[in-house]
Amino acid sequence: MLRSYPFRDTSKIAVLYSPKFGKLGLVAKGARRPKSIFGGSLEPITYIKVTFYHRENRELHTLSQAEVVEPFREVKEDIGLLGYASAACELVLKLTPPESPNPSLFRALSDVLREMERRRKGEVLLWWFELRAAEALGYRPEFGRCVFCGGPLEGASFGFRAEAGGVLCPKCASDGDVLLSPGAVKLLLRLQTLPASRAAGLSTSGPAGEQARGVLRALLSYHTESKELRALDFLRKVAHGP
Repeated sequence: MLRSYPFRDTSKIAVLYSPKFGKLGLVAKGARRPKSIFGGSLEPITYIKVTFYHRENRELHTLSQAEVVEPFREVKEDIGLLGYASAACELVLKLTPPESPNPSLFRALSDVLREMERRRKGEVLLWWFELRAAEALGYRPEFGRCVFCGGPLEGASFGFRAEAGGVLCPKCASDGDVLLSPGAVKLLLRLQTLPASRAAGLSTSGPAGEQARGVLRALLSYHTESKELRALDFLRKVAHGP
């Protein structure tokens, strides 16, 4: 369940991501009534099982039944985890067209929410998800070699260019690229290749973490035309105050 919002007087529109149908918009009639049959099943960041009536060539379909499978209560009770989980859902909303199934992306979203719930880690798992989402959607960045010349990454610093699709060696990098140290490249490679359960244990502190954060921000900005996800902007404001 990615998001929901009011529809007409008593109903809701629920936007889900499904392994079989991709992103779906469902009308839940009467969902805002006090004794609705849907109860609390239509909260964002909830894994639910649904029955719905699929209407051909329509953007919205009719939801008839919803059952909570995993509520992710620990995530929802922690403002930081909630923000990072919301950012993962927001990313799926921004990057996927309606009814275009992508089982790999669905698995990555399920995995990251479960690990946030289990490990109570937020930012590093969001980074892991951003890289898995990039791979599932066909723009996996290259961190193992220079994307221009194909040569090995040797030296004290490298560049990252989102439009080029990855890291550039010192000879191919230019002043406008995001600066990366060998430590930052190693961190990004590990995030890209490890399962979520092991990625949760990686440290994001220090210069390497700051540089990795800059790479992911550049990647997001290039592919979504947004400088920052709304959920992350909210977390930043909460952390720093007005």
